[in-house]
Amino acid sequence: MLRAIDGYEGHPLTRIALQLSALLFVRPGELRRAEWSELDMAAKVWRIPADKMKARQEHAVPLSRQALALFDEAKLFSIRGPYVFSSIRSPLNPMSENTVNAGLRRLGFTGDEMTAHGFRAMW
Repeated sequence: MLRAIDGYEGHPLTRIALQLSALLFVRPGELRRAEWSELDMAAKVWRIPADKMKARQEHAVPLSRQALALFDEAKLFSIRGPYVFSSIRSPLNPMSENTVNAGLRRLGFTGDEMTAHGFRAMW
């Protein structure tokens, strides 16, 4: 599956979201609503605010060098707005909740085989 994701030929931000899902194990909604202001690339951490978390507590996600490189790559494709993964329709909105699942389907994985939330179960 990871090789298939690396070869994803759809929108580059969808590929990056898929790759980060496999590295970070965050909820799909947390990833698609990630904001540039939450990333501290120097400290190698993504601080997800409490109001975005299910448990309503801030969550610090350590960023590996691979994750940092993917966030850097995302800058090349991201519409200049608050979201790392902005909607293709508006930089003021995050990508659709269906985008990562649609990417998995495009790669040939059925809903019984893998879902965006399923990356969390791999950990």
